[in-house]
Amino acid sequence: MKQTQPILGQKGTLFFLVIISAFPPLTIDLYLPALPTMVDIFDTTESMVNLTLSSYFVTYALGLLFWGPLSEKFGRKPILLTGIGGYMLASIACAMSNDIEHLIAARVLQAFAGSAITVVSTSVVKDLFDGRERERIMATIMSLVIIAPMVAPVLGAFLLQIASWRMMFVTLAVFGACASILAFCYKETLETRYTAH
Repeated sequence: MKQTQPILGQKGTLFFLVIISAFPPLTIDLYLPALPTMVDIFDTTESMVNLTLSSYFVTYALGLLFWGPLSEKFGRKPILLTGIGGYMLASIACAMSNDIEHLIAARVLQAFAGSAITVVSTSVVKDLFDGRERERIMATIMSLVIIAPMVAPVLGAFLLQIASWRMMFVTLAVFGACASILAFCYKETLETRYTAH
């Protein structure tokens, strides 16, 4: 590791990277079990419900292009905290949606904020590790993150049994709050910022 993390330490930093890398699969897969019921809940069509997924993917992809240069200019930590804060607010907005249009709009905001988190997660690995160590860390992170798409639908189905679909988005907001604690403990790793206008 090229830089020390005084609060997180080496193991804490790896845990932090796993958590912030797990946002995309959790956000996509957690509420999949609720999709069939949303057609009836919102009294809408399957295509409108599917827009909550497709709009997420499109916005997420565009967001990566937007946040990447900003993380080089302003640093990793400000972008990460902005992304997590926006993600929590968007998740709460999803939970409070009363019609499918509002849910789609909230999912777009959630995707845009979530893409900032992903940009930072890969950038921090680049900042902290070189060569074979970087490859090893990325492999470790991905092997742990790959558990999320398997666990998320099961957790989503469980939440659907004990509560409504809204609880899934509340859970994502709580996950974001937990990640924000780690983000505050993270020490900025960008040494040289991009200064061109």
